[in-house]
Amino acid sequence: MDMLNVPWIHEFIFTSLMAVNKSHIPFIRRSTVSTFENVTILDSVRFVDRIDFQVLSEVDDMLLPFSNRREVDLFRRAAYARYRSSKRNNWVTILARRTRCRRIMNLSEMKKMIRSFHRKVEVLSFELTSFKYQVDTMRNTDILISIHGAALVNIVFMQPGSTLIELIHPLMRAPFYELLSVFASLRYVDVRNFTKIDECSTVNWDPHLDTNLYVDLSILHSIILGMIWSCL
Repeated sequence: MDMLNVPWIHEFIFTSLMAVNKSHIPFIRRSTVSTFENVTILDSVRFVDRIDFQVLSEVDDMLLPFSNRREVDLFRRAAYARYRSSKRNNWVTILARRTRCRRIMNLSEMKKMIRSFHRKVEVLSFELTSFKYQVDTMRNTDILISIHGAALVNIVFMQPGSTLIELIHPLMRAPFYELLSVFASLRYVDVRNFTKIDECSTVNWDPHLDTNLYVDLSILHSIILGMIWSCL
């Protein structure tokens, strides 16, 4: 599968083009990674001036395609404009996978606990959803709770001052979304306390990535309470 033919990638690129000056031309280098069954990935994006072809900026690591707050802000505002997205609601969003691994095992109890704060809770999966839906959802999310995963790149569409609570294995070291939260002007909290962890037998770049987690709700309760009080 060619990643450049995936709708989400198309929308990401088009939105990026809206965020930069029209005198810039993007050049996209691609490389094939054989270990991923010939999946074509974006290796880097280079913006070049249309007149003198001077390289203006380049992103070599597509795992974190932003390098500062200004870039995220430009991209976010371009996405809002492209999809005519507006702020309508304030809610807590829980991203929950439909796969066998990386699941929140006590999800029902978590929803009940969050509703005790008289907050609207949405449990969603971004699989097979449109780019516009993801932009709108993130813009209307005040607190996002999710297990570590690629869908968290969508935090760039959250309003500055919103909160990401990332559920991550205590032995896993992956600061991607903590840094992206800084660039997106979000508050970030990582939760590494779980009452139980079930390992999944999948092959991944980190052996602690594909796990099913039972979240310690007492700790999550304290975190959310602190976030709510800090906004009063």
